[in-house]
Amino acid sequence: MIYTSVQVADHGDQKIMRCSLIVCLLVWSALGVHRLGLAHEGHRALPSTGVTREGNQLLISAAAIEAIAMQSATIKLGNLQQTLRVNARVELPWAGQAKVTTLTAGKIETVLVKPGQQVVVGQELARVQSLELESLQAELLQTATEITALEQLIKQRESLVASGGIAGKVLLESKSTLQRKRAQRDIQSQKLQALGVDVAAVASLLQSGVLLHSIPVLAPLTGTIESIDTRPGQLVESTDHLFDIVALSTLNVVGEVLEGDLFQVLPGFPARMKFPGRSNVTLTGQIAHVRMKMDTARRSWGAVVSVDNRAGLLRPGISGRMAIEVAAVEQAILCPTTSLIETEGGSFVLKRESKGKFSRRRVRVGLRSRDMVVIETGLFPGQQVVSRGAHLLASLFDGITRPKTVSDERAIQQRTQPVVTAPSSSIPELVLAAKAEVELPTSHKAFATSLIEGRVAALAVRPGELVEAGDVLAEVESQQVRNVQLDLLQASETMRWLRSEVERLRPLAEAGNTSTREFASRTLELKTRLQTVAGLQRRLSLIGLEPSLIDRLRTGEWNNGRGAIPVSGRIAIRSPISGRVAGMGLKFGQLVHAHDSLFEIQNTNRMWIKALVLANDADRILVGQPAVATFPSHPNLRVNGQVVRIAPQLVSRERVLPVWMEIPNPQGFLKDGMYARVQISAPKLPAVAVRGDGAK
Repeated sequence: MIYTSVQVADHGDQKIMRCSLIVCLLVWSALGVHRLGLAHEGHRALPSTGVTREGNQLLISAAAIEAIAMQSATIKLGNLQQTLRVNARVELPWAGQAKVTTLTAGKIETVLVKPGQQVVVGQELARVQSLELESLQAELLQTATEITALEQLIKQRESLVASGGIAGKVLLESKSTLQRKRAQRDIQSQKLQALGVDVAAVASLLQSGVLLHSIPVLAPLTGTIESIDTRPGQLVESTDHLFDIVALSTLNVVGEVLEGDLFQVLPGFPARMKFPGRSNVTLTGQIAHVRMKMDTARRSWGAVVSVDNRAGLLRPGISGRMAIEVAAVEQAILCPTTSLIETEGGSFVLKRESKGKFSRRRVRVGLRSRDMVVIETGLFPGQQVVSRGAHLLASLFDGITRPKTVSDERAIQQRTQPVVTAPSSSIPELVLAAKAEVELPTSHKAFATSLIEGRVAALAVRPGELVEAGDVLAEVESQQVRNVQLDLLQASETMRWLRSEVERLRPLAEAGNTSTREFASRTLELKTRLQTVAGLQRRLSLIGLEPSLIDRLRTGEWNNGRGAIPVSGRIAIRSPISGRVAGMGLKFGQLVHAHDSLFEIQNTNRMWIKALVLANDADRILVGQPAVATFPSHPNLRVNGQVVRIAPQLVSRERVLPVWMEIPNPQGFLKDGMYARVQISAPKLPAVAVRGDGAK
């Protein structure tokens, strides 16, 4: 309780109220305010004398100022930052991990590295003995011998044809055979390269004739051997995992940003990171991207910062804290946060006018931090305000100062905004959805897959990167792709030989100089081979091989020194739609299977909001009705849209009707899985009289 003696004198429009206050320690207990001045701000209670209110001003004696331990602060210009602090964890980036396998089945001859050892790209990790290697080398050397013999035979027959000793047909047949043998040699060389034998080693084999006894297993990236899953003498398949390599020179620090704070965080914002047990380590960086997919367990999104870790300060798996600078202003008017008095009527400070004289000054505030607040209007640099004791003194104006609530803001709006009335029949009744969630439209979410088994050989994009439809996301190295190309090479070469034979035999058959049976047989073989070539072309096209490479394989442009053989074991994984890379869990060297989902692409330019309407309101919802969406994760965002789809039936367990509205999302802020609030403008259903069975 407070006992006061009040004297009021009327001087024109000004009323002077002189208050003598006798303060008890149990102040305003009925209102829940206990030990005023002792529990709040740490200052003392108001003295019994020495404080006088005159309108919007307070006159305070020196004794009263000392009694309540009041302090003042000077308004100044300065810079202010608003910081969001979140939990963080250290992770390996997608490009910092590799799985190593052998390209052929065989036996491990030797392991050349140890766990923890540093390796570089292309370094030998192990060697594998393979029966396939032995047989391919023998076949290649045999073909090379046959080519040498044919070349010598053709030289002899060229001189005999010139002298008329033999017919030209024999020479043409020898040249055709030589061409096919050369194609066979190139195909066998490609098969050896597919096993991991490099071009130089194949050339050395052809020149010296000395067989290779093993195939090297090479490191795909520079890093540290994390684990070894093989031993000398072990039998392995081409799908077996042998080594894990990690590169720790660059790591990702991922901040867990909760849904309510996500609207504040954008790529490019500065961030500082600290880790327990490493008090002397403070890392700085910028937000590289905010992950598209939500952590459903925490309802958070990852804010990723890439950091240089060449000094070895961090290890994947450790946790820490991330401070994200979400807003900043320069040369702004700054006021201590303790000076700000916020009520349902607005924000105020107590400004010092002269010694012992203070006035209540309305202010408009901007960016805030823990200690300071930006003053947009109401104060100037150099002015002084009460920084300690302000809330206690403010109670002399409006009673107890309390924070603004939602009901307060609505009451203020009702007092300050004009009221517009309309006939009741024209006012739609709002239907509030019981629950709503942001969804991606079905056509705005797609997966990039591989149609064939292989190993990840290259990654062309980063998580969160914007891509266009058809852009290359990754490359997969596949032995099956090589085999199909080699089959096409061989079939195309045979097709060309058969075509030349048919063209040679056609005039002879028409003149009766050769057997028509031979001509018909070659013609049928050519048709069969054409169908085989067309089928192989379609298969390679479906797999994803470049059309230009397929044409070179079919036409034989590479043969006879006209270019390098175009066989490649790599196929491109392309984006099916335009959007951002939302999900990727690939590693270098990872084995992928046909139809595995390798990437998730999301186009967030437009979003759906799925709202669940209670069964009692379900019949009032129609396609095309206006709707408004707001979001707990972005308090200032309000989006207008309309109902675009209604579910055909209620969800029986919850007795709700799913309806969807579509809204624009050009900035990409809204993400799949976010909560929303939806209000739908739906007319009230007219009353319907239902007659009973006994009615007439």
